[in-house]
Amino acid sequence: GALVPAVTIDEVLAQRGSPMVSLIKIDVQGAESRVLAGAVTTLEALRPALFIEVCDEALRTCHSSAERLLTDLYDRGYSAHRMTSEGIRGPMTYAQALREQSRAGYVDLLFLHGRT
Repeated sequence: GALVPAVTIDEVLAQRGSPMVSLIKIDVQGAESRVLAGAVTTLEALRPALFIEVCDEALRTCHSSAERLLTDLYDRGYSAHRMTSEGIRGPMTYAQALREQSRAGYVDLLFLHGRT
């Protein structure tokens, strides 16, 4: 495959004068941890909501796992929520989020920061 240049979320936002960002959607077939690694400054400064597809099988092809991704997010002060026809349901515990993922093989979760 051809090489594709990559930039981080932090770089893109810095080039644009650090605009406010309230939501980041991540669906990159297992490379979600890599995306988050390139958004450390953004996550710490803005604490945007994150809509992420969590799929252990895809994450493992990129040397990560659902456990590792969820641990990283919960350690950063985020918690998982489910989007339902009735609205946003949550927050879920780490164990509940992991169970949701393992039951279906993948799950789309909304991560919100605790903002205490």
